[in-house]
Amino acid sequence: MSIRNYIKKNRRKSSIAYSTICSGATSLNTPQLAAGSFINETELGKLYISYPMIESIKDVDIKTKDYKTLYISLDEISKYKQGFSHYSDYSNYRIIEERNWLIACDASRKRASLLVRFDSICTYDYFIHNLNQEKLYLYQKQNYIYNGHFLCILNSVSLFLLEYFQEDFWDRVTVI
Repeated sequence: MSIRNYIKKNRRKSSIAYSTICSGATSLNTPQLAAGSFINETELGKLYISYPMIESIKDVDIKTKDYKTLYISLDEISKYKQGFSHYSDYSNYRIIEERNWLIACDASRKRASLLVRFDSICTYDYFIHNLNQEKLYLYQKQNYIYNGHFLCILNSVSLFLLEYFQEDFWDRVTVI
């Protein structure tokens, strides 16, 4: 089978699976259903969710090595993207320096721990085995959406990098 046909076949399979999974779902549980179904990059694909959107990486402050904003009101999400200054260390993904990626990954690692209400930063083992996208969304719903109509700011690109480059990368991130 050619690469083109393989991609077409798997894209269709993922679209059908997503439609099947989400049919009849309420709008608030649709992301949780999708995140729980798209968990393997070699089968249907793996879903990563950024809160509230992919631009949330621009919320990471290089100087403080953390997100500038802890959470955002659900009523303010439509204005979130407009709130970024024109200059950010994360304006262009293609030219982000490695040190800045390490800082973003560390900020997201700490934020994911905060999201699940850890007293300390979670370990790599806990992150890999327990902080999947479905659980992060569940914690978002329980701790922020239902409990005050907020959304905890969290970028999924950083989480993807932590998972993709594995424990050696995690160790580099934790000493930044």
